[in-house]
Amino acid sequence: MQEVQDLKPLIGHKKAQEIIIKLIEENKLPHAILLHGTKGIGKAKFAEILAMMIICGNNPATNKNRFSVNINSDQYKRICAGSLDAYKVISPAEGKKQITVEQVRESMGNLSLASDDKRVIIIDSADDLNPNSANAILKTLEEPPANTMLILISSNPAKLLPTIGSRCRKIKLDNLAIHEVELILDETCFKEKDLKQALEFCSGSVEKAIEFLTDGKVILDIINKFFEIEEPFANDVIALSEKLADKKLKENLVYSQIRDIMYNASKKSLGLSTPLDNIKAVKILAKKYDNTTLSHVYNLTLETQKMRNAINIGQVNCLENIFKEFV
Repeated sequence: MQEVQDLKPLIGHKKAQEIIIKLIEENKLPHAILLHGTKGIGKAKFAEILAMMIICGNNPATNKNRFSVNINSDQYKRICAGSLDAYKVISPAEGKKQITVEQVRESMGNLSLASDDKRVIIIDSADDLNPNSANAILKTLEEPPANTMLILISSNPAKLLPTIGSRCRKIKLDNLAIHEVELILDETCFKEKDLKQALEFCSGSVEKAIEFLTDGKVILDIINKFFEIEEPFANDVIALSEKLADKKLKENLVYSQIRDIMYNASKKSLGLSTPLDNIKAVKILAKKYDNTTLSHVYNLTLETQKMRNAINIGQVNCLENIFKEFV
């Protein structure tokens, strides 16, 4: 008899796995599930395994309650080959930011046809739906086809149409524990020191950790060197801002790191422990400035980024506006 094998076990999200398993056991799987949580914590991977488990069955060689997939099934092989119509993922087309109504209609065109097979459509992500495609999804949710499940993924469920959210079973995926992020990153070729800093910055998000391991390390080094200057002058602020405004660096990540540093430094200045206690800039800021000043710069960073996005002020000028507070 051919051995039944599994996919690599999903790391984290045990609570959400238990909810799904209980729904399956009680034969109460809904026609639509909204998986929501912080960006970069593995919602798409969770949705993928859930969809394949529904279509292919779980692993009969293991405990029946396990969140697993029978990868020896014909359906699994066809999913991997991209030839199974019962399994579809709808995402923005390459180079686009939104899911179009045409994409939704194309993927859902055959759902009205009767089928004894289980069908699953993943919307990755529902945050990328425009008004027309959102209404097309809503219509399917209002008149769910037989043997069909929709899995919607969202990092910002509050911005979805309330009527979409109300027709889905909401399941929240929590941020990963630091050791879980470490397990996922374990096979990378990054240096151990860089991995340690990435874990400190990641807030339970694999995506955020990977961002740090690419652009983030460069950004942190630039900021650390600025705060090592005992008495920075205006020219130092200009030089720092020009380096951080380099188009090779992700703009959102620059602001995110500044916020993280200011927020944790403000807490450390009060004698509180933070995940970034070992970051040089955090240590220096917490020692030199009080909580009021650091909280002000944190809020100023938020306001400056919003202003930059709203009226497209030059990035160098925006960064100078933040760091001039330290001159």
